[in-house]
Amino acid sequence: MKARSVVRRRPRNCGGSAIDRCLVQLKRMVPAVRGHTRIKKLELLQHVIDYIQDLELTLAEDHLRISSVSGSSPSQHNVLVST
Repeated sequence: MKARSVVRRRPRNCGGSAIDRCLVQLKRMVPAVRGHTRIKKLELLQHVIDYIQDLELTLAEDHLRISSVSGSSPSQHNVLVST
């Protein structure tokens, strides 16, 4: 008789509480998903990435605008924009 391996799965909420708390915190921080009662984790992470990219772009644009007003060239400053 062949022995079967038994795969035991942890309950969904076991061990994931720290991650779940972080996801709830991210949900509160991103305006696009703040009002959603149910959202998939992957969708939430995509919204978080989009929001961070928007913030980076806004910072870069503000930096360029301030640099042009002050007369210094943008190459003299560190600007991080990832796509």
